[in-house]
Amino acid sequence: MELHQDPSSFSSRQELLEELENLISIESSRNGNPWISVAKLSELFCEKYRVSLEEVAKVQGYNYSLMSLFSSSRRFSIYGTQMPQDFYVALLQAVVPSYDQAQTSSSKYRIKRPLQKISEYKPILVSEIKSIDDFEIALIEIIKSLTANHQTKFATIAILSKNFRGYYGQPIRTVMRSICPEIKLIDLLRSTPNLSVQEVDNDWQITVDFDSVTDEYH
Repeated sequence: MELHQDPSSFSSRQELLEELENLISIESSRNGNPWISVAKLSELFCEKYRVSLEEVAKVQGYNYSLMSLFSSSRRFSIYGTQMPQDFYVALLQAVVPSYDQAQTSSSKYRIKRPLQKISEYKPILVSEIKSIDDFEIALIEIIKSLTANHQTKFATIAILSKNFRGYYGQPIRTVMRSICPEIKLIDLLRSTPNLSVQEVDNDWQITVDFDSVTDEYH
């Protein structure tokens, strides 16, 4: 395919969105994960077209952020992080297979719009962390609540840290230094039973095996 040097080479928003959809589909098929970071997507776009995705988006009228471009289309799902510019994007049909565009043609898919749930998982937390075992229980419960109540089914370390502080009032690494100063957080997560840790686009994605988590943790 001919490389585009000029940001205005994409004649329409529709053409740009179709190419982004194609890049996400290819990358998802390659790594088996429907979610891709916007940083990785921008990198792939630049490699292919030799032009910045941000510049192309601006030409199409999206001057504020790339998130505004993706949220303008019903074909994408967006997963935000603590940093507004660092978000993940997936094809909506890949993460919500039952989604019917025909029934929602008059409304936009909102950022982080929750699916209707019968009930949400509530973490069962130890009241005070005094040991590594207590710490592992807390991590598992928080990650369970994050993944059970969100369609992405994974948590990043940044999101885990934010929620841990919300529950215990202390930074996660401060607690770690008090009970296991010789262990790094990522190493502890990797060694914790029932947790799976995977590096994707220079970030860590953590999932929990619900089937193997038993009452012994509670």
